[in-house]
Amino acid sequence: MFNFKKNKILILIFFIIISIFNLDFYSKNIIRYYLNNNYIYINNYINICFIKNYGIIFGILNYNNFYEKYFLIIISFFILLKLINLIYFYVLNSNLIFIILYSFIIGGFLGNEFDRFYYNYVLDFIDFHINNIHILVFNISDYFIILSYIFIFYLKNINYSI
Repeated sequence: MFNFKKNKILILIFFIIISIFNLDFYSKNIIRYYLNNNYIYINNYINICFIKNYGIIFGILNYNNFYEKYFLIIISFFILLKLINLIYFYVLNSNLIFIILYSFIIGGFLGNEFDRFYYNYVLDFIDFHINNIHILVFNISDYFIILSYIFIFYLKNINYSI
């Protein structure tokens, strides 16, 4: 039997994931094409630059060889399965907020994994800094992943009902 409400939710999930992936993919390709190894000064807080990230978010766990790269991809695959499991749980409970947040995470996750697998690195290009103190460099996928986790953490800590 078809459940139209759940089908609409699945379409929403798919749309969000594909939209985040495409936004990340095209933004990185614009940076690759126009900004290869240069930077654009925006203001005292943000630059646009070209940084190859060989680790996970914010350069943590840089890999140096073939085995470390594929180990990271395999671990990422299991994380993806867990995220899909969480979305399935929230679809069953019809909690739209968590469905959207976890869809943001999966879309960002797939954007970074595509880069890691295809280019052998993840391109980070949004350089957040205060004057000459560079705090972190990230991309669109990282933005959606981190922001979603912050909202999930907040909602769970205020006991937002499932």
